Amino acid sequence: MRKMHVAIKIVKSVGRYRKAAHSEIQVLEHLNTLDPSSTFRCVQMLEWFEHHGHVCIVFELLGLSTYEFIKENSFLPFSIELIRKMAFQICQSINCKYI
Repeated sequence: MRKMHVAIKIVKSVGRYRKAAHSEIQVLEHLNTLDPSSTFRCVQMLEWFEHHGHVCIVFELLGLSTYEFIKENSFLPFSIELIRKMAFQICQSINCKYI
């Protein structure tokens, strides 16, 4: 077994949240099959499991959380250049559906 750092999204054990989490898992599984090498920059879900009724989705660790990133930048707004880069990456990801 290989050790690695991951990000885990934990969804509360509440009916509607659990249902939404399972829908998200289906979408992520579909995206993983369309783009296994992450060419289109879609986050890779590694696995999912349930713990005491909570749905836990395990992702590759990409970097800082949004909160940590903002905190490291003294809670200043995103620069226009950073917003452009994010928008470009989002556009690349949207193109994934046309593979």
